Parts: sequence; structure tokens; C-alpha cells
Amino acid sequence: MANVADMDFGQRVAYTQHDLTNGTTFSQVAQVAGFVMATVGQPTFTTNYLGTLEGSTFTPQGEMTSFVYATGLSYRYMSNSKKGPQSIVVPVPGSFTMPVRRGETWTLQLTWNPAIGPAPDIEFYWIPAEGEAAQAALPARQASAMAQALSTLRADIGSGKVQSEMLVSTQRAIDARVDDLAQILGDAVNPASGETERRQFLQDLQKIVCSATPPGERADNRVAPDDLQALIATFGRLAGRTFTAEQHALLETGVRALVQINDNDTNRHDLALINRNIGLFLDNTERVLDHRFVVNERRLLTRALVRIVGDGSQGER
Repeated sequence: MANVADMDFGQRVAYTQHDLTNGTTFSQVAQVAGFVMATVGQPTFTTNYLGTLEGSTFTPQGEMTSFVYATGLSYRYMSNSKKGPQSIVVPVPGSFTMPVRRGETWTLQLTWNPAIGPAPDIEFYWIPAEGEAAQAALPARQASAMAQALSTLRADIGSGKVQSEMLVSTQRAIDARVDDLAQILGDAVNPASGETERRQFLQDLQKIVCSATPPGERADNRVAPDDLQALIATFGRLAGRTFTAEQHALLETGVRALVQINDNDTNRHDLALINRNIGLFLDNTERVLDHRFVVNERRLLTRALVRIVGDGSQGER
């Protein structure tokens, strides 16, 4: 079995991206043999980035003697929910260790894609090899910022904040889709309706559609009778109409047809059911208002409704 020699390393010197020339390069001549240990990436679930950190060593004559590299990037993890994807940015850092002989020049080169995000953070250390610690060494100016960021990320994962952020991303998508429907329906049934009526209809509509739920959990799609009656009453104010009992019943039947689509995952993927029930809602609305939607209005309304009450994917086409 091979023997592993004991090594007494000298004082390590810590660097960050702030030590790079023009934010891209670092170069130093090794007065003693040693190692460069480097990491590239950002331990956060909110930042997009893509970059590479290259390490090279050269003889005094300029001949390359070694080359290493690491890529740091963020990976967008998508988890399907009933209203579209829940997403989170997962950090994928890279690291390497590069040996350097006495007298060689070692260099680092940081490259990134600004179209994706800012430059990833880097941290690297110069570690003099055994017994050669006489080289002057600067103490680290501060504790590792990357280690501190990772500690925060670790706490966020353990506390459930990451999962909460995924739900927030889905809820934002739901809210935007509900807002689109409120605006499109308001324009179709009563272009002269005011912002107050539209905003109240939006608020009542949000009580009917579902909220974001974690993957694997069944959403509560039950609709309270009072919420349903409030939505129909608000729709009357939006349309500038007072509904008869018969008209009220037609609208209630139409809304319940939409709610049925959200009843279970099978319904949300049943295109025939989705088209039939959305058609019933729009037909009943036309009868109540004694107004026939033009082709473009019906197309926009159908798309907006599918994005809310289906699984969300059909409305993206």
C-alpha cells in the first residue's frame, strides 16, 4: 500500500472576484510550490447566472503546463402544478484544485454570459506546499462570503422558504391569468365599465379560482355559496345589468361548469370536458346578456378561461 506523506501547508491566502483585474483575470508567480483551490457559483435560489472559471499554469518561458476549469450555473427546476409550473433556481457551483510548481505563473480567467445573468461569484485560495510557508501571506480580509451565503441557503431550505418561493411563483401566474380574464370579460360585456366594477369582479373571481398548492397536495376546489352569489352580483354590476331569477340560474350553471373542470386532475386534462364546459359558460353568458360574442372575443375568453380552470398548458398554445 502506498504511503501518504504528511504535509504541513503554509498560510493560505484568500481571494475573491474583487481581486481580479477588470473583473476577469488574476495572475501571480509562485515563489514556492503550492496549490490553488477555487470555487465558482452563487449559493442562492433567486439568481440566474452562467460562467466558467479557468485555471492555467505556465513556465517562465510561457509554455502551458496545466489547465483546469469549472462551470458555475443556475438550473431552473420546474415542478408541474395544477395551474402551471412551479419554479425555483437551483445553484450548481463548480470547483477545482490546481497544483503549481515553484517559479510557474498561475492564472485564473472568469467568463460569463451577461444575457443570462451577472457574473457568478468566485473564491480562491493560494496554499503554499509543505514546509514552504516562508512566502509572505496576506490574511483573509473577511470570512468567506460564499460560505455565509450557503449557510443562508441551507437555512432557507430547512425552513421551507424555498418551497414557499415556488408557491409564490405559481400564485403570481394564477393572479395574472385571473386579471387577464377580468379585463377581457369586462371589455366584451361592457367596454364602458369602470375600474371599480372591474376590480371588484376581479376580487370576487379570485375567491372562486384555486390557489397555488404544493406538488402532491390536493387543492380545496370547493366554492362557498356566498362567494358564488357575490361573483354573479358583481358580474351584474360589471355588465350594467340586473339579472332575473332565470338569468341568475343560467350564470350559476355556467360558473359551476367551470368549477367542475377544477374538480380533479383528470378533468383538468380532459380537453372534451374543458371545451364543453367553457362553451356552456360562454353560451349562458351570451343568453343572459342577449349579446353574442364576436369570434375574436370568444377566442380570447376561451383562452383566458382555459388558463385558469384547466391545467394551464392548453391556454399557452
